[in-house]
Amino acid sequence: MTPPTPPQRTPKPDWAIAFKKRREEVVGSQEEFAIRADISQSLVSQIERGVQNPTGVSAERFARILEVLQWTVAEFSEATGIETLAAARQGGLPTRPRS
Repeated sequence: MTPPTPPQRTPKPDWAIAFKKRREEVVGSQEEFAIRADISQSLVSQIERGVQNPTGVSAERFARILEVLQWTVAEFSEATGIETLAAARQGGLPTRPRS
């Protein structure tokens, strides 16, 4: 009898790795990030595991996430590889670097 094969882990998407790296550099813990961005720690975890795409949240939440990470939409797109121009135009998110 052959022993059961353990489930294979799906590798994290590059955008999830980039998101976590930035969060660790700028904020520190998931809990602190969640407090500052006014989102749940569970959502932060889902994004960092690649389960939830950060652009799949409301425009308001996405804007808060970018603000806390100190990223413009363009910087987010460059770091994560996720195209966000359409979301930025529709949601009124900042597309120019802050001064």
